[in-house]
Amino acid sequence: MTTPTINIPLLRKAVEWVEEQAALPREGSAWNQESWMSKPVEESDGGYCNTAMCIAGAISHWAGWKPVWVDTQVENRYYADSAIKDGVEKAIEVIAADELGLEYGEKDYLFRASNDAASIRSVAERIAGEAL
Repeated sequence: MTTPTINIPLLRKAVEWVEEQAALPREGSAWNQESWMSKPVEESDGGYCNTAMCIAGAISHWAGWKPVWVDTQVENRYYADSAIKDGVEKAIEVIAADELGLEYGEKDYLFRASNDAASIRSVAERIAGEAL
């Protein structure tokens, strides 16, 4: 079994996106590390307005995967923990790990819900083996 190659440009883009979003007021930010993807129920038209996502959700979105929304009746939001592309459905964390070339232990640290922007940068740089 070969070790995956880390997609450094995508990892850098994701870290920079998190930092940009973290600098915004919470209500204006698209980053929410506590949810793969979520959006208000009233926005069920398929658009992405007011959609919030963690770093893994953003990566899957950039790769063209469409979230599989589930109405959980929590805080009047739809949530997605999987996405679909070309008729294949996968967990968002698996999609993002594959896109980044992460081993599954690495994804657990990078995608942890309790990570703040500084933690994400620190973990990403350890994974990359270089400053991003």
